[in-house]
Amino acid sequence: MQDFGSGDTSSNLVGGIKTQSWNRITTLLGRLVNPLSCLPQQLHSQMFSQPSNLSTNNTIRSGLATGLLTQDDAALISEFIAEKRAAVGICIGRANMLTFNLVGWRRFIKPFRELTMGDVYSGIDALKAGKSYKGKPFKQNTLADHVVILKRFLLWAIENGYSTLPEKKVRALKPRPKIK
Repeated sequence: MQDFGSGDTSSNLVGGIKTQSWNRITTLLGRLVNPLSCLPQQLHSQMFSQPSNLSTNNTIRSGLATGLLTQDDAALISEFIAEKRAAVGICIGRANMLTFNLVGWRRFIKPFRELTMGDVYSGIDALKAGKSYKGKPFKQNTLADHVVILKRFLLWAIENGYSTLPEKKVRALKPRPKIK
């Protein structure tokens, strides 16, 4: 019988392999399945940090600092995100993505409370012709995501009395289908 170098001399066998040796093998196999398990927890946390509310706040702060957002826009986005986190239970990563997206929309549209349907249509056209922060045209799936997020935000604003846009027309906004 092979010992696999455990030095275990007990007679407790599991399928022909001594128990301590078996435990070492399963530990090593576990590390193959999850190679990060052998990293110290602190190093693992530094390498793969979880998203935090700081990203949401930083995105809003940046938008305010650059003049992209008004104080009112920032308040509306913050309230929208807070409601989605509390009522729907979206995770922090989704909250950060929604915030980044809504702040980015302000490159193409007026402040949210001042929007008319004409502004929304023009903004969608500008987004289609626009470029990302990396200077590349938006891909079709990204355009669809942006329109869906704006539509969801505008419907929320109408429901909460922050916008006078006609709900029926906002509901009629349809992005081009995503590429699968």
